[in-house]
Amino acid sequence: MITFTCDRIVYEIDERAIFYIETKRNGTILHTLRSAYPTRRALVEWETILNRREFYKCHEGYLVNLGAVKGFERQGVTLTDGTVLEVSRRRRSAFYRAVFDYRELAPGHPLKA
Repeated sequence: MITFTCDRIVYEIDERAIFYIETKRNGTILHTLRSAYPTRRALVEWETILNRREFYKCHEGYLVNLGAVKGFERQGVTLTDGTVLEVSRRRRSAFYRAVFDYRELAPGHPLKA
């Protein structure tokens, strides 16, 4: 469980519920199936807080839950909620490797490679 503040309300959610975190002007937005939560934390703070084996930075602006990856597009990745995110050229091969490693290690993952 992680705790964060959004609009002066304190939330506590399971990190597995987060699909991805996106950088925005004054902070970040946590995207879940139910909602999007704007926060003032920087992406680098989320990288420190979240489990590095389950979240990976695929682009300068996105931190992705590897368990939410459904498939790969030409220059991006599709998440299980249908969102398509850009994967930077510089991070592409390392990100793909992280996804495949995650699928190998995650017991019962529906998308095992």
